[in-house]
Amino acid sequence: MVRKICSLVLLTVIILLVAATMPVLAQSSGNAPYTSADPTIWDSAATNYQEWQEANRYPNGFNDGVYTNAGYFYVENKTDWTATSSSDNSTVIPGTTFFLAHDIWGQPDGDFNMFRVHDDSDWNKAEFTYMGSTVECWVFASPDELDDSVWLPWSGLDNSSLIPEGTGNNSIIDTGFIVRADGNPATDVHWFPGDPEPGDPTWNEALYHGCFASAGFNKSFQDTGIDTDPAHDVYHEVYEWKITGVSGGSLTPLRQCTGITIRMVDPPKFAVVYYTDYYNIHLDTPLTPVPPITEVPVFPNWYVIAVALIAAGGLGYLISRRLLKRA
Repeated sequence: MVRKICSLVLLTVIILLVAATMPVLAQSSGNAPYTSADPTIWDSAATNYQEWQEANRYPNGFNDGVYTNAGYFYVENKTDWTATSSSDNSTVIPGTTFFLAHDIWGQPDGDFNMFRVHDDSDWNKAEFTYMGSTVECWVFASPDELDDSVWLPWSGLDNSSLIPEGTGNNSIIDTGFIVRADGNPATDVHWFPGDPEPGDPTWNEALYHGCFASAGFNKSFQDTGIDTDPAHDVYHEVYEWKITGVSGGSLTPLRQCTGITIRMVDPPKFAVVYYTDYYNIHLDTPLTPVPPITEVPVFPNWYVIAVALIAAGGLGYLISRRLLKRA
């Protein structure tokens, strides 16, 4: 009987320890300040210092086992954004618009050096979750990568209703951007360079689920003085997004004083995928004081293991009492 009790307690400890050592989903929190600027999103660059000077900046936290960061992302928001297109047309996008930039300056060596190499298969994905809605936006470098087998299987687009856009291995014409609403591939819509942009009179917010994005290869965040670290002053991948939300559809408009959860994904070639944390971002108003960046605690494994051991001891004690009573 004692041997049976010990075996049960040991089994309980093992089960709880295995659960404790499983990966913990990292989450962080922060805020997107209100910007007095009217960002330009079609150029996939920091247009000038003013465009992102009021934004908050966070490390992307990519980890290749050598480096624990490969770039920064910037967040801000604006009410009644005056959008200007590459054709120099302007119009006001009503409501609250959230802006996101991902400046992936990479590293001088190792895996993260690839962010400093312009490749046809370069792309980035942003995920936005807010007020019961989810929007995913894939944005692609130009020109089109003709062999989509090097990126498509790990992209989340392999089930897209847009396939096939090309022939053979060119399943997706990966230029411009693709937007998906609420995880439904049937909602996928593809914007191509030359299509209407925010600011143009024929731009359709609802068609693109309130989203727009662009991809570039430059060092604009360094050239404009937003990032003054000389180690980052090299050409590299840069991505920009905006999301406003759409009234009257399956998505809801954004609101200030509410939150949006974002995550960026960068799958380079052949199954290597890098993720940022999930960031819970509060959308500030013009009157909101900018608070310090805060981190949502993620308990380290030693803490979880200690809790598991205490729980295992208690469960083992209860099991042993019940078995002894039966004996």
